[in-house]
Amino acid sequence: MKKISEVLSERFWRVVMTVFVIGSLVSGCATIEETLDGFQDSDTGTQESSAENESSSANKAPVKEAEPEPEPETTLYKPAPGSKFSKVKVGMSYRRVSDLIGDGSDIDTYTTGKAWIPFYYGSDRWRKDVYYKKEGRLVFNSRDDLIEILVDEDEDGYR
Repeated sequence: MKKISEVLSERFWRVVMTVFVIGSLVSGCATIEETLDGFQDSDTGTQESSAENESSSANKAPVKEAEPEPEPETTLYKPAPGSKFSKVKVGMSYRRVSDLIGDGSDIDTYTTGKAWIPFYYGSDRWRKDVYYKKEGRLVFNSRDDLIEILVDEDEDGYR
């Protein structure tokens, strides 16, 4: 016959494991839903056959397609003509930028909040800020692509 403490211990661990499994499933489903949201608007995801379109078009109200969101502004202030930053463009690789305008005076690397999202394999897990004296700073993503140009003529070149 088992002791009461053994029975309670078994029940405790069953509850803990059940909570863990349910929590994992719920967070996994939310991540999958967020991932699949982009696929629902694709041509293959929501396209019906032409016969279905013709028969259902009389019954349905016209659907207004979603307008694409404008891209966020990635250049803060316009670089002065002839400055180092006027030679670079968003999307360039870190290596290409350093070949064009040289290395910065300081570099700061940090993780973003997306680094802690389970199963996030995107390019925004960490960022690298490269500081240039009297120019500003350039921000690169995890794939070393330039994502922001921040012009600041008062930049001292150090983080």
